[in-house]
Amino acid sequence: MAMDLSELLNTSPETLAIAQRKALSAHVCARLSQISDAIHHGRYAEVEALTFFSGAGDGMGSDNTCIDFIPNGIQKQHSHNEPWDIEVVIKRLKQLDEVIKASQMEHAPVARLSNTQRSKSS
Repeated sequence: MAMDLSELLNTSPETLAIAQRKALSAHVCARLSQISDAIHHGRYAEVEALTFFSGAGDGMGSDNTCIDFIPNGIQKQHSHNEPWDIEVVIKRLKQLDEVIKASQMEHAPVARLSNTQRSKSS
């Protein structure tokens, strides 16, 4: 979904963050539902195709198999080509929440005290 220049310039960071958060959240929930359904119906190969091996790396921890939450097409856009485990997804959702929150605070009306209210609070 490529946006042309006029769409980009007419879109606020908050609107983009809201759209990204909504899409990523829906994607993660759909992936979990897909895995749940596959397990329920005994389609284990389908589940295995949605996972990746994560070695401990330091010889101290445990090797793990994790669910890959990376949306289709993302790997081709980034050079690292790394999977997204739940930690990566949660970090990205928190970042988007912060953008949304900051933008909403920026546009929130500022409460001003009248002279009467200021003298009562003093």
